[in-house]
Amino acid sequence: MNLTIAHPAGATLGQSPENVYLALDAAGRSFGTGYAVYQFLPHLYPDCPVNIYLSLEAQPAARYALFGALVARARQLRDTAPDVPARMYTCLPADSPEKKFYEAGDFVVVGEEKSYSLKNPGWDGRLPMGVQLRQTPLNTLPEQMAFLERLRANNVSHIDLSYLAELLRAQHFTAIGAVNAGRLVGECLAAGAGTGCELYAIYVDSSVRRNGFASLMARAVMTLMEREGVRSFTTRVMTHSVPQLGLIRTLHGEEKETLSVYPALSL
Repeated sequence: MNLTIAHPAGATLGQSPENVYLALDAAGRSFGTGYAVYQFLPHLYPDCPVNIYLSLEAQPAARYALFGALVARARQLRDTAPDVPARMYTCLPADSPEKKFYEAGDFVVVGEEKSYSLKNPGWDGRLPMGVQLRQTPLNTLPEQMAFLERLRANNVSHIDLSYLAELLRAQHFTAIGAVNAGRLVGECLAAGAGTGCELYAIYVDSSVRRNGFASLMARAVMTLMEREGVRSFTTRVMTHSVPQLGLIRTLHGEEKETLSVYPALSL
């Protein structure tokens, strides 16, 4: 079967057309789609700041051709910062048979997404000098959009407007921000039902990292939730992120299960 690998005419799947590839037969029928996303994440992965995510969904006949196009595009994107350590990677369910496909292309699993149970170390309400904690306003659409934009600016991209709306309807919901010297420097979001709650998002501005703000916000959120009857806390962590693992240790995290794996190849 002869397939053509082409770019779409316009933005597709939220990506610019030059980063998206379609596998089409002579009649224009689709046999698969793939795209590459450039990410610069020095605070999450200081040892490898440039991470290029590959998404590939294709029928067997188109898989290798699309994969080759994505790898070539990843190498082009990598050349925008040739002196910075870089890798391309994908994310798969922990038990996915697709892992063998990537391993055949010299990809190696560099990390996993794991679920952890957490224990609240406690928070007595005291704050460092010049620091305040406040509720993040999310009552209106502009407030919600502004919150999502702050998350995205700090590389928290797994929450969109519909997901946020779902979380806002949860029995337990808290989103707080840390203000340092009058400036918002971080936020933390948690939601749940019954006696269980999950920490869904947390970020700290790069200018004040390694000052305990993530731990402070997490402990404050957990304490507030405990007052509502919550007794168990969970979160998801990427094991190749040193900062995330550090926070997990602070919160006495215990591993529950492996959710996803991250095959990667250095560039």
